[in-house]
Amino acid sequence: VCWSADFGNDHWDLVLVGLVASVIPLAFMALCFWVVFSLPARMRQGDTSFLHAFSFLFFRFHPGAYWYVLVLLIRNLMASLVPILTDAALQFFSLALALGPCVVICAAVLPWRISFANWLDLACNIGFLFTLFLGALMLDGADQSMIASMLLTIFCCLVIIFGYGILVSMKQMIAFRGKPYQFFLCHHKQGGGGLARLMKLRLKRDARVKREVFLDSDNLQDLTHLFGFVRNSTE
Repeated sequence: VCWSADFGNDHWDLVLVGLVASVIPLAFMALCFWVVFSLPARMRQGDTSFLHAFSFLFFRFHPGAYWYVLVLLIRNLMASLVPILTDAALQFFSLALALGPCVVICAAVLPWRISFANWLDLACNIGFLFTLFLGALMLDGADQSMIASMLLTIFCCLVIIFGYGILVSMKQMIAFRGKPYQFFLCHHKQGGGGLARLMKLRLKRDARVKREVFLDSDNLQDLTHLFGFVRNSTE
């Protein structure tokens, strides 16, 4: 039926209607990207009206994972575009490509404020992937050359990612052979915070200071790691 001259220009008309209608979700996607990239600057400016206007995008996630809304939007967009593909094997591959990274990112970041929501998100995505795998087992008449090309593409991508990870690890090992912090600043919480901040600024400006200066308000994210920084990460 599609692109067939036997049915006149009906398909072209529907394609044009679809392109016009797609402006609305694409505009919303563009707005979400702009909001996510603008959020850190707006928070530094104290723009409360901006935060209240777009809080529906962020309030479900903890502060460090406000960008996770883009992961969900991109996943949903990719899933909605799968029916455009004509080959069944390519459709399965595209859906797996849309869901797989979501599982990895969610497991690594745990973005939801409620712990149960993180496990529910992982369970749903993994369940969708298992459903895809079961559907792929029942696929008949698939293009073998297409499947071989997809497998080769996946293998090449994995090799590139693995090689890139090795290079990054070697670079970090070479760059940080010693301990990451040259000085550890300890101060009274109420009376010495300003002095410690001034001392860190002065030390960072000194040319003899080649590494980082530890200050708890900047570098400490987990209190249980404090003595580890003192013992293992400070010269």
